[in-house]
Amino acid sequence: MNSAAYSRRELVLLGIVLAAGIFTRVWLLSHSAVEHFDEGVYASNVYFPPPDYAYPQQRFYAPPLLPALIEAGMIAGLPPNLAALLPSFLAGCGTIAALWWLGRSWFGPEVGLAAAALVALNDFHIAFSTTALTDVLLGLWLVLVVDAIGRSLRDGDYRWAVVAGIYTGLAWWTKYNGWLPLAIEAAALPLLWFLLRPPVHELRRWAACFALTALVAALVWCPYYFSLQSQGGYGPIAANHAKYVVGFAGWFGSATRQLSNQFAFGIGFIAIGTLLAFAVAARQQQKTWLGLVLGLSSAVGPVVAAIIVICLAVSTAGASIGLARLLVACHLAPKLDAMWRRRLIGLCLIAAWWFGMLFATPLYTPYPRLALPYLLAAWLATAINVGAFLPAVEKGFYDLPLGKFWKWVFLIALGIALITLACFVRWQDPPPDRRGIERIAQQIHASEPTNLPRAFYVYGEPAMFFQLRVLGEELVSPVPELPEAAVTLEGKPIPTFLIAGPHAWRDPEFHRQLSAALDRWELVNEFDYRPSAIVWLDLNDSRRSPQETANDDRVRLYRLRQ
Repeated sequence: MNSAAYSRRELVLLGIVLAAGIFTRVWLLSHSAVEHFDEGVYASNVYFPPPDYAYPQQRFYAPPLLPALIEAGMIAGLPPNLAALLPSFLAGCGTIAALWWLGRSWFGPEVGLAAAALVALNDFHIAFSTTALTDVLLGLWLVLVVDAIGRSLRDGDYRWAVVAGIYTGLAWWTKYNGWLPLAIEAAALPLLWFLLRPPVHELRRWAACFALTALVAALVWCPYYFSLQSQGGYGPIAANHAKYVVGFAGWFGSATRQLSNQFAFGIGFIAIGTLLAFAVAARQQQKTWLGLVLGLSSAVGPVVAAIIVICLAVSTAGASIGLARLLVACHLAPKLDAMWRRRLIGLCLIAAWWFGMLFATPLYTPYPRLALPYLLAAWLATAINVGAFLPAVEKGFYDLPLGKFWKWVFLIALGIALITLACFVRWQDPPPDRRGIERIAQQIHASEPTNLPRAFYVYGEPAMFFQLRVLGEELVSPVPELPEAAVTLEGKPIPTFLIAGPHAWRDPEFHRQLSAALDRWELVNEFDYRPSAIVWLDLNDSRRSPQETANDDRVRLYRLRQ
């Protein structure tokens, strides 16, 4: 696939963007430790014996690729918390380069640089790049597979179809919705047929590429799928996932929660990243700052300012405008040569990806991390606005009365978006660092003589289990219900403790069990804990204040009376 030649200028600008993205992630990594419920599940493989070698019921949370990578890091001798966070950190840094590659391959170097800058300095992506969660790694596979799918369709190349299938299989081994690229390709093909109207033989080749990608993905996935049969199959996992579907009735509420979640993670780096995106695109085109402003203004008039403003919140407006402008440009192009054909294929894939995620994401419980696949498509679509090919093609269009009419439509849409933000978004203080659970575990570890045997039961906090094991506590066990008897060692009972945190205090079943067992368990200590946004937003609406939930966020230590 022919694309613009690499220049020294582009590589230097890419280096600047990568350095900025890596620096922000390294800084946050130094303030992070395993804290989230799912992180504790994924990071604890090495602390469990055969036959599972995994946290109980781990298969209900994710396939085994990320836990295996974390375990490999620990076996290699990395500090446990670093080993747990490193896969997402590397995937987050890799996503910057992958999004640049995808953007430049299909839409030009300036689009690739702008997309890389938008993800490199995005508070939301930075935060999740320093977690032991599956979502950032899934995002990297998603970017790579969309590029591979596009190359297979562009040239009818079965080799790229195989590569796309391998990437999809790896995504499937990372998260249960890893089949998402297949849905993107399936949605893009009808759109591509409508816009290109290719001959029958090319349609057959597209269908063959799609079938080959799906077949390879299934072959990569099937070993894990068959391994589930001895544990009840995939059915119970699917039933568990169905509990988190809110459906059409909950779509609007979930969408507004996801919108407000973006603000809760902060917009400081987003503002810098947005400016950097336009700046590196301008320098790639060898424009001065004045030339940048004038050039963009001539392309879309006052809408450019709207794009920058809305990018500080979410990329919905910028993405929709970018896709619309590219569609108009493709329609107005003097001829659909190989270059414009490539851009049209890219348009169909990104549009299917973006629209699909915009519709599907709010159908689920609004956990913030679920927005990452949507945001990747949105950042790429937003970056299309700086494409060097757009202003020349649009010049005549925007001089027409119809073009001026659409400018006002965009401005009115912006006003509606800002009013929506004002109504549904509540600003929060910057989230604290992510070492709260680690610090509390250290206090618990030091609270009793460490040379005497003792046992800890942990209810609903896998991250606490992990941190205690990291500190060298050997007798720690996660429990789904309160135990009735003390742990015995060599036939003698030893001091037995129970730890309950935010997840326990929000569980009605735990309250019922504790109320029935208060005569056996005495409260010996309480620890104030302010969860990071990654944890707190899974449990609360960001339009609330963390002060309102301070009591439920505490970690409490109980001792079994003997």
